[in-house]
Amino acid sequence: MNTRQTSERLDKADKLLVYTLASGAILPLLDTTMVNVAVGDIAEQLGASLNLAQWVITAYALAAASAVPLSGWCVGKVGARQVWLYSLWLFLAGAMLSSASQNIYMLIAARALQGIATGLLLPTMQTIVMSSVSRGKAKAALAAIAIPSVLAPILGALTGGAILEAMGWRTVFYLHLPLCLIAIFQGRRLIPMSTGHPHIPFDAQGFLMLCPAMALVILGITKLTGSIQSSIAPIGIIIGGLALFAMFANHAMREPARALLDLNILRLNHVRRSCVLLFLSSVHYYGSLLLLPLYFAQVGNYSSGMVGLLLALHGIGTLLARQYIARQNARWSERTAVWAGTSAALCGSMIMAWPGLAPTMPAMALGMFLRGAGVGTLTLLAMSGAYAGLHATQISHSSALTRMLTLLGGAIGAAIAVMSLEWTATLDRFVPAHIALIVVAAMCYLAAPKPKTNL
Repeated sequence: MNTRQTSERLDKADKLLVYTLASGAILPLLDTTMVNVAVGDIAEQLGASLNLAQWVITAYALAAASAVPLSGWCVGKVGARQVWLYSLWLFLAGAMLSSASQNIYMLIAARALQGIATGLLLPTMQTIVMSSVSRGKAKAALAAIAIPSVLAPILGALTGGAILEAMGWRTVFYLHLPLCLIAIFQGRRLIPMSTGHPHIPFDAQGFLMLCPAMALVILGITKLTGSIQSSIAPIGIIIGGLALFAMFANHAMREPARALLDLNILRLNHVRRSCVLLFLSSVHYYGSLLLLPLYFAQVGNYSSGMVGLLLALHGIGTLLARQYIARQNARWSERTAVWAGTSAALCGSMIMAWPGLAPTMPAMALGMFLRGAGVGTLTLLAMSGAYAGLHATQISHSSALTRMLTLLGGAIGAAIAVMSLEWTATLDRFVPAHIALIVVAAMCYLAAPKPKTNL
């Protein structure tokens, strides 16, 4: 199999499908950012401590992470279209309960419900895309479907603050009603029908291992700090989660036909490489997403408006690079594209960390654009490569696996940034974090295919 494939453009029907799925995907992504902005107001109005109010965010994240492994089985059971629509209805129900919450505990429970919906929705979206378009259109479809993940953090931060100031935090959840209903209506019209297999058995044993494993590892990682003493408990939680992962892997290899997540896809070399690349690029991306706004504000003394502009440049770089790579699919080998993306991410990161250039605005703008282009290229290549050569029944399992790796990589990237920043109290405390994330980016070279390896 040649590493270069014919690149096809999305036709009108493909675009309508992709835009419909994107409209559903932007809801949880936009919601997450806006609720992060609102958590202070929520704590004040519901009479809760800030630590307790943080569980509005934590419960959502843990529920989403726990639900992701279920998506493959759900799709096989009832079909991808039905899972997508049910997830939107569940997300809407959680939003309405959140808006009506009279105390913090009701709100945390409602947010957990929304998290479950999100954990099912996002991987199912990938499954529908990869099942509905031809292999030649895969990169173009994935590039288009990923637009919400680029725009949501920027739009959510900007609109969240304005909505809070004008109308209050409950309005954030009221806005879900029209958006969800529009996405559901369009989905019923445009998403192809898919049939499930009602007699597929549920892997209860795998569920009791894999879903708690995701929640425990992510919870432990988010609780890590730069202090060894305060990190003992989180490390114990992480070890417990990793033990459950190992138990599930053993279970899935012994009983592959009924496992909640099909790990046989990792027997394919290109799928393993794509998963490694996705994990590393997620660590680099989400770690920097936490680090760089603080860096710009504290070292560069930039205003919030300037920080938002730099983040927008990062998003523009991501979008342009993905569109370019999708069009150049027939000309570039996978190896060339991975090396180009890794090089761009490294150059952008080093420009922003270089003592003589940081934190001047032109250097930061160039660095953010290059870094966005590099990471955008890497994530697109990793996502498309994770589906190559799979049977139709394995696509939903690859969607769940790639989403799990994205969540784990994001949690680790954020932990790297947080722990590095806590090592010293001076402005040079950003140096270890910069170096750590640059090293992670450099490791992406290792996931590139060998010259004669076919993806």
